[in-house]
Formats: sequence, structure tokens, C-alpha cells
Amino acid sequence: MTTESDAQAAEIEIRGVGLWQWVQAQLDIAHYRPQAAPGVVVSRLSDRNGIYFVIKNPAASTYYRLSQRDHFLWERMDGTQTVKDLVVAFFMAYGSFAFARVAGLVAGLKANRLLVDQPVLVYQQASRQLQRRSVSFRVANLWQAFLQKQFAISGMDRFLAGVYNHGGRLLFTWPAQLVFVLVSLIGVALYMRLFTSGAFNVLGAQGSVASGLLSLLLLNLISILLHEMSHGLTVKHYGREVRRAGFMIYFGLPAFFVDTTDIWLEGKRPRLAVTWAGPYSGLILAGICGIVLTLWPGLTVNALLFQFAFLALLTVFVNLNPLLELDGYYLLMDWLEIPMLRRKSLEFLRSGLWARLQTGIGGQRPSPATLLRGLSRDERIFTVFGFLSALWTAYAVLIGISFWQARLAGSLSSLFRNSRGLSGLLLALVGVLISLAFVVAVGTYPLLLARRSVRWTAGRGLFSNLWRVAAMLVALAVALALLPRWFKAAWLEPALAIAALATAGWLAWRNSAQFASSRLGWSLRCLAAFAGLMLLATMAGLVAPSRPDLTQAANAAAGWLRAAAWVALLQSGLILLASIDLRQLSRGEKLALLAGWLISYPLAVMMASQPGNGVATIAAVAAALVPLLTLTCLTPTFTSFWRTGMGPGWAVLALALASMVVAALAGAPATLSWLLLAAAATLHWLALRRLGSRGKQPEAGALVDDRLLLQRAFDWTAASVLAQFSEMAGRRAALALASSFNNLALAAGWPVKLRNGQVVGQLPTDEPLAAAGQTLGAALTVLLDLAGDEIGQTLALRTLQRAYDSLAWEDREVGGQYMFRHVAGADALSAAFESTQRDYARLLRQMPLFSAMSRDEIELLAGRLQPRQIKAGRDIVRQGDPADDFFVVASGQVEVIVQDEQGANETVNRLARGDYFGELALLRAAVRSATCRAVTPSQVLALSRTDFDQLVRGHFSLRSKLDESVQRWELLRKLPLFAELDGVQVQAVAAGMHSQRFGPGQEIVREGEVGDLFYVVETGRVQVFLGARGTERVLRQSGPGEYFGEIALLAAAPRTASVRALEETTLLALRKDNFERLVAENLYASRALELESSRRMLQSRRSAAHAGT
Repeated sequence: MTTESDAQAAEIEIRGVGLWQWVQAQLDIAHYRPQAAPGVVVSRLSDRNGIYFVIKNPAASTYYRLSQRDHFLWERMDGTQTVKDLVVAFFMAYGSFAFARVAGLVAGLKANRLLVDQPVLVYQQASRQLQRRSVSFRVANLWQAFLQKQFAISGMDRFLAGVYNHGGRLLFTWPAQLVFVLVSLIGVALYMRLFTSGAFNVLGAQGSVASGLLSLLLLNLISILLHEMSHGLTVKHYGREVRRAGFMIYFGLPAFFVDTTDIWLEGKRPRLAVTWAGPYSGLILAGICGIVLTLWPGLTVNALLFQFAFLALLTVFVNLNPLLELDGYYLLMDWLEIPMLRRKSLEFLRSGLWARLQTGIGGQRPSPATLLRGLSRDERIFTVFGFLSALWTAYAVLIGISFWQARLAGSLSSLFRNSRGLSGLLLALVGVLISLAFVVAVGTYPLLLARRSVRWTAGRGLFSNLWRVAAMLVALAVALALLPRWFKAAWLEPALAIAALATAGWLAWRNSAQFASSRLGWSLRCLAAFAGLMLLATMAGLVAPSRPDLTQAANAAAGWLRAAAWVALLQSGLILLASIDLRQLSRGEKLALLAGWLISYPLAVMMASQPGNGVATIAAVAAALVPLLTLTCLTPTFTSFWRTGMGPGWAVLALALASMVVAALAGAPATLSWLLLAAAATLHWLALRRLGSRGKQPEAGALVDDRLLLQRAFDWTAASVLAQFSEMAGRRAALALASSFNNLALAAGWPVKLRNGQVVGQLPTDEPLAAAGQTLGAALTVLLDLAGDEIGQTLALRTLQRAYDSLAWEDREVGGQYMFRHVAGADALSAAFESTQRDYARLLRQMPLFSAMSRDEIELLAGRLQPRQIKAGRDIVRQGDPADDFFVVASGQVEVIVQDEQGANETVNRLARGDYFGELALLRAAVRSATCRAVTPSQVLALSRTDFDQLVRGHFSLRSKLDESVQRWELLRKLPLFAELDGVQVQAVAAGMHSQRFGPGQEIVREGEVGDLFYVVETGRVQVFLGARGTERVLRQSGPGEYFGEIALLAAAPRTASVRALEETTLLALRKDNFERLVAENLYASRALELESSRRMLQSRRSAAHAGT
């Protein structure tokens, strides 16, 4: 029986076309004929930047903004012209090859369902289905549903149209508008006088917090409903459609929404009116309530009116916040006609204004008045808006905290204490949701600011030194510990303690997993258990005062949990002390141990003599004695790690233990101790993440003998493993490991040993390489086993991985052939290295930048590439920084961002696997012309100029070939003909060109001939003329950087003029067939691959279904 696919294949064969040739033709986007979807509405608009167009597909409710040049292309998308025809039409109109523009426009229009062919996003659908199976995706969906989830109601556009037509239009008459202005001004002033007088309580309607909370929720829904109705009615006033409207969950609370996107088809005034309608309705409603409350103070509904007015004004306050993408922000943005105002303003404050303050106008440091006069209109707006946004943020946070302390916290606490039964618990739950929404809303700003500040600080290298990070974390801990004294908030102290203990416990447990079952791992596990038990004890202690019926049980549980926590803390110190030979300690370390033990006894006696019951006395003694004993036990560990990467973490842990003792003696809260404990765990975590080798191994230089390369590979690997071990296990453990290794090496007769962190000894010259490799492999295995006993096999293998990655390419190759194959775990590294090198070489061969290089030269370059893992959102390079490395994108996506003189950022390109940037860094000192940022978790391959210079010392042709490629690229990118192409696309064109040389007077092209070559003058001069010899008319002369014959790339048209060389001339020539191949393969086909393949697949299904019938 013949299936549909068989029928389709048979039909293709009947036509005489092979299956794969047919598929290739279907996927060739150059011959795709875009056709506008029927019924698309086009609106011609203008702003201060000129004319633009907004188009809408009513059937799909999608919109798209077009520039004048994009609209020129849109008008020609009638289904008769191919993408290639559109490129030709654009060139004839604007004189530029706009492959990326045309492809991007077609892809964008199709994705927004504005073309007849609808997208079938196969890859996105498959990815979404796979993601739904993961737990993280479900958790993220639940959190997103808590933050915002919409439920549209059908027919809302008809409903709002009916309301408008049956009386709603009267609200937009000038008498009504005059009344609204007076009511909002007078009424809001009256309400604010009542609010400040304290006559009403926001949560205490009719004397009951519970009923007040319920009424607050219901009135809030009414306030939001009227706010959104105002938006919708204003949209109908201007004759536009309300696409969607309905119910939503916003920050865990019910709300409503109205989609006003259709107003984009109108000009500036209607857009401003629709945006202002929402906050304005809140002012009017609050004004009406204020007037009623003042004129009739005895009404029974006045408490509800007070709440309603409060909610209406709160909605206005939130919506007019310029830092939230709500009504106030869009009002200002549309009025000023500056898209992305907030982002541009903050970017200008961070970089543009700072640069002006540093260098000034004309290179001199200006006065504030001079600086202000030198700023453009937009720059002044960015400055004022940015500063006001920062002040507004601080004001909103302070007002939120003040309101929480003065009104909300007390009422909710009372509600929780007095809750009884199911209804009481439900009300308490509602209160928790309100509190959570409030905390999220108020806390978003400082959290985002702190996150950006940390990223900014890290980007400038301030976190490169862990001792500096330790000082910052200690200062932060002290500042946070003082917050409860400054704000006098009873809830702040326990909140900080819970957050600190949770952080400390989680990070300590993660750190312990790195050390597996080693002594350090068990010690860190005990530290994590201490933090976890103390966290539970703290939470149990909070329950006691809030629920009198549970006080006794909660206090008992807290006491037992603290006792278990002190045992775990002491155990963490004893584990490390037990593994140390006390005879090897220095005199200072012995004195410190003795002093700690001697002080412990009188301290315990003094604490025990304090008045109180037995349980309280034991708890007080433990709170002071156990941290002191633990600090004493850890003294040798502190000194051993002092000069290592883990040293800052152990030093801050010592501060945390000392502060526990001081807090216990003073009877003060231990909040500072818990914060320091979290800081210590954070520093340990950072140290483990930064664990690395001693850097990149020096080049082999003149070494060509495999025996010497093998010796170098072992020496570097062993020394690097030992150095990393010292960072994780401490100096004392590293000395013990070296001693144990030397004893075993002597017993085994190996010709190597460790001394002062280095390998000494040489391989015998008469020993075969295979046997020497086996010997060194065995020695390396023993070294890793000894390290694994102390820090765990996981970290031991990681030290080997990092040491291996830092080897020079030649050493890795020889070491993999003779030595690493005999080391457990390293054999896989060697195999992975060979596979990785082949993959790197394939990437380089596909790049137009290296198209002129041989296979051997490509492999030499691939051997110097260093992989780097980049997290999403991290900058790889920054605009203006010195350029030292060349990068290749191995996986993920990277966006290219260019910052203009005003500090505004614009994304100009997006790079994927096989793309590259920073090539000029290989040839000369330069600065980055753009910022490259990872959009998704990405891997990039870096080649430094230092490595490249070392490589070309023995291979001079590498530099000349690369220099020639870059020179051609720089020549082409200056031509207006290629202004629409990005850097990689121009390099692809340059790689497809070949040189032609002509002598003086030699004819290059002849008038009337059909040509297929496009020329760019590289050196020399040419003359363009009309007519035959004797009747010539010279049109122009062209020199380096100028071009002719561009029509030959687009159509088989006769030459319109003749060209000859005036002197020795070198031309770069590009054939038409090469140009078309570059267009199809490199310039824009990949951008529309998914959309195009989806359309072709759908077309194939229809063809197959037709064939099956």
C-alpha cells in the first residue's frame, strides 16, 4: 500500500527532479515570494524622527511597525516578486544591498502573521513540550502565574462599545471634563487632609480588621475594574478595537486588564489620552470620595469610601511610577517621543554622563553649567529623568516601609494572633498574600538596584580579589546587623537571622558536596547542620510569642534544636583538629590552642554562676563556650589556609565564631554572627568556583623532541595539581601530600619528586617513550589518589581537568599519546581533546576570515583556542575596553550592542555558533567597538594576541593571510553598497573575492558586453568612459575603495560604460554566481530557516494529501 509520503516522492520523481533537489528548492528563501495577508490595515504616522507606518492584521490581531524603507518593501510583497527581486528593487531605489533588512523584515512579518504563509514554529513547539516535562519549568510557571496570569473574556469589545454608545460618550464632552478637573483637584486635597488626621484606619473598617481586610479586597477590585474600563472606553472613543480584556492574577492578587494595543494605529494625542485615562479615573473617584467624606461626615459608608479613595490613589501612585512600565512611564515616553526612555536614561547616567564628567566637552573637565549647555535635548531629558527615577525609587521604598510599620504590619499581626477556626485561617492566608505582594512590589527596586550594582562592580574587577570581597561582605554584614537599631522594626531582626542562616546552611552543604567524604567535607556538613538546626530553632522561637497555646512546646523544641546545633558546631572543629599532627604545629599555633582551652574553663564557670534556672544556665554556657572551643580547634586550619584561595572564607568564619562568643557574653542577638557565617560560606563557595591552575603553560619554544614535551607535560600537570590542592586543603596538607608522594616515588624508583611546589628530576634518555609515559602516568595516578584522600575524588579530578586544560597544545598532544592514557580519568580527557580539536578546526574552516589558510594552519590556530563558559546576561567584551582576544561562538547566542554618544545602547546583531568577533585584536592594539553579551548560556573560544604572536613566529604566512583578509574587509565595509550588511556578512563577501591585476591602459570591461563580475579598486586608478576610441567621453576616475560593475551581481544586463586602468592597478573581483551562493548560504538564509522550513513542510503536507486522494 502506498503512503502519502510515497505518493509525494513518486510525484517528484515523475517531474524528473530528485527528492533532495526538490527539498533544497523548497527551502531556498531567495526564491520565496512573500505576499501580504488579506485585510491588513496600514496606518501612516509621524513623530519627531519622521514618517513611519504601523500595520495590523485584524484576523490575527498582530501589529508591526515599519520605517519608510521597510514600507517600500512591504508595498512590493504582492506574491509576484521573490526575496531576491526585493533586494534588487531596494538596491535600485537606495543604492545598497539590503539582504539582512529584507530577510529580517520577511521573517518578522511572517512571525507576526502578516503574510499569507503562516509560521509553523516546529522547533519552538518541540522545545516547549520538552521543557514542560521538567520540574523547574513547572515551578517557574507557578511563580509566573503568581506574578501575572491573564484570563480573557470574549465579547468585551462589543460590551465596551455598547457602554460607550449608550451614555459613555458623554464622559468625553467638554463640560464633563471641566467637572472632572475640579473634582480631582478639590476632592483629593480634602481627602489628604482626612488621611493625615488619622480619623480613619485603612484596615480597621467598622472596628474589625477581618471585615476591613475583606472590604479592602473587594474595593480594590472595583477600583482596578474602573481604572481598566477607563482605558477601554477611551479606546472606543477614538474608534479603535479592544483586542482582549478580562480577569488576571497580579502579584498573587485578583485584578483586571484591558489590551489597548490597537491605539498604536492612531497618533500621539489619542495614545496619550488612552494612557492618561486610567490614572485620571483614580483621581476623579478619590476626589468624589473626599468631597462626600467632608460634606457628610456621618454616613455609615464613610469607612468604605475612605478605603476606596485610598485604593484609587494608591493605584494612581503605582501607575505613575516612571520605573514601572505602566501608565506614567508610557505617558512620558509618548509625550517626549523617545522609545525605551527608562533604559536609555539609566544607560546614559551609567556611562554617557559619566564619560562627559570625566572628559568633558572637547577633552577638558567642565563645570556643571558648561556640561549642561553641552548636552543635547535628549541627553538633558535622560539626565533629569534618570535622577528623578532614582529619587522616586528611594521615596517609594521609604514610603512603603513606613506604611508597613505604621499601618499594615500591626494590623496583619493582630489578625494572625486572633485567627480562630477555618474562616480565621483563610483571612490570615489572605493577609499573607497581601503582605507577600506588598513585599515583592516594594522590594523589587532595591533588589534590582543591588543586582545591577553587583554586576557593575564585578565587571570592573573589584571582586577579583577574595580578600577584598571578604572585606565588602563583612562591612555589609555589619550594616545589615545595625538595620534593626535604625528602623526600630521588631520583625527585621528575625528576618535577617532566618535569611542568613538559610543562606549559610545551603551554601555550606553545597560546598561540602565538592569535598565528598573527605575530612573537609564532613566538617562543612557539620557546619551546614549547625546552620540548619539553628534556623529551625529561630523559627520555633518566633511561634511561641504569637501563639500562647503553643508557647511551651515551641520553647522546648527551640531548646533541643539549639543543643543539637551546638553539638554539630563543636563536631565541625574537632573533625579538622583530629587530622592534624600537633607536633608539627608552630609555637604560635600551640600557644593559641593552649590559650583557647585555658580561657574556656573560667568562661564556663563565670557563665554558670549567673542567676537563672538550670536549663537557661546550660543554654547560656553553651552559647559562649562552644563557639570558643570550635574557634580554638580551628586555629591550625586558619593558619594553614591563610595564604590560599580559601583563606578569606576561613578568616570570616573565625570572625563569626568570635562574634558568637561576644554576643553570648553581652546577651545581645546573634544576628551579626549569622550574617558573618553566611559571608564565610559565600566566600568558600566563590573560592571553589574560582579554583584554577597556575595559568596558561608557556609555549614550548624551540622544543621539538617528544621526550622533552612529555617531561614538560608531567611537570606542569603535577605542579598545577599540587598548587590547586594547596588552595583547597591548605599549606600544611600540601606539604604532607608532597612528602607522602616523595616517599612512594622513592620506593617505586620513579625519577621524579616534589620540592617547593615544583617537580624535580628528569626522565632517563635511554628509556623508551612508551615506558616513560607509563611511569609518569603511574606517578600522576598516585598523586591524584593522595589528593583524593584529602579533598575527595571529585575535586581531585577537577584539579587534573584544569591542569590539563592549561597545557600548551603540543604538550597535550604528546601527553595524551604517552602519559594520560595510563591515568584513570585522564584517558577520557585525551579522547575529548582530540574530538574537541576536530570540532574547533571545523569551525575555523567555515569562517570567511580564515578562508585563505591551509589545513595545517587551521589546526595550529585551533590548538590555541581556549574555551570559556559565559552565563546568560554576562558581557564577554565591553565597548571601549582594550581588545586583546579574538572570540568564536561555539554554542549559545551572543548579541552585539553598540552604545552611541548619548549612552543609549542598540542591539545591532545577534551571533550564533560559527560567528566570531574581535578579529582586529590579533593584529594590532585596538579598543572594542561594541559590547558582546551572552543572550543564552554560551561557550566562546578565545585566542589571545599573545598566543597568536607566539604562533606566527614560526609561521609567518599566518599573519600575512589574516592581515590581507582584514584589509579587504575594512575596505568593503566602508562602501555604501554594503552599508546594510553586518561585519560577518561583509567578511563573507570579501572571502569570495579574488585579485586581478591590470597594467596601464589595459581594458577591464567594455561597454555593451554582458558581464558577471563586480569590481572594487584595491590599489591604483581606473578611468570610466563612454564611446569608442577617438570619440571617448570620460565620465570619472576611480581610486582605492571605489567600485564599479555592481549591476552585474543582480542581473544579466549589458555594461553601461567601459573601464580601463590608468596605472598598475589591483582589483578585487566578485563573480555573480559566487555572490548568489554567499547570499543563499551565509547572508540571510539561516535567519529564516525555521520559518521557511515550517511553511514548506505545511505545503508538502497539502501536496501529499492531494496526491493521496
